[in-house]
Amino acid sequence: MFTRKMDPLVATGHSLALGGALLIPAGLLMGAHPVGVRLKGLLILAALVAVSAVGFSFYNQLLRYHPVGQIAIYNAFIPVLGWCSPACCWGSLSPGAICCPAHW
Repeated sequence: MFTRKMDPLVATGHSLALGGALLIPAGLLMGAHPVGVRLKGLLILAALVAVSAVGFSFYNQLLRYHPVGQIAIYNAFIPVLGWCSPACCWGSLSPGAICCPAHW
């Protein structure tokens, strides 16, 4: 694989950019159209992109130095942390708020 020799941050950036570049035309072809785009929504989107990019970068960095077998067990935490982290970051009143003791 060519990504073994590539910096994990660069590889993560390439993979996320390629994924986004493929998803946008696919969504448009399926009939999606942006309506009512506001600055607040774009800022929230930028924050979510940043959180995702940092998480993938850390994960790719771990895979660079450790065997997949040692890291794979932590894949079970991805959905749990994905559900709980917005509650901890933004004080959501959704059911995810029960994960963060700071909101009790």
